[in-house]
Amino acid sequence: FPCHEAILRARSPVLDKMFLQKMNEWRSREMIMDDVKKETVGYFLEFVYKGEVTKKVKNDDELIYVADKYNIVGLLELCLHRLPEVEESKVVDMLVLADRHNLQDFKKLMMQRVLKDKTKFLKDEDFVAKLKETPHLLMDFFQL
Repeated sequence: FPCHEAILRARSPVLDKMFLQKMNEWRSREMIMDDVKKETVGYFLEFVYKGEVTKKVKNDDELIYVADKYNIVGLLELCLHRLPEVEESKVVDMLVLADRHNLQDFKKLMMQRVLKDKTKFLKDEDFVAKLKETPHLLMDFFQL
């Protein structure tokens, strides 16, 4: 996709650094996103240019990944609010993302989801392991 470096840099602090430092993007003035599908790149660029995604996103997980990777908080918020119901297996990941990007409303929503069925979540080894990686979240649970 052809696009403008200045717009990419203005919308993403990560992309700004990539184009400023002597990385491949700086030398070639090109950016290759080979870790997501072409349609996801299209949704990403639509948000970067227009501040919205007008089409139905087929893979929310990929778009959330790109929004997080390039630190585009507005896109991340849009994706999280579009999710009709987060699957239980993804609650801890969404909680960590919301915490990382200071999305307090979504973080609180995920924490409430955990508290509704805390016994079930505490039996989930993946959930417990990820919470151990972010111990400050445990303290946040006590403040609810």
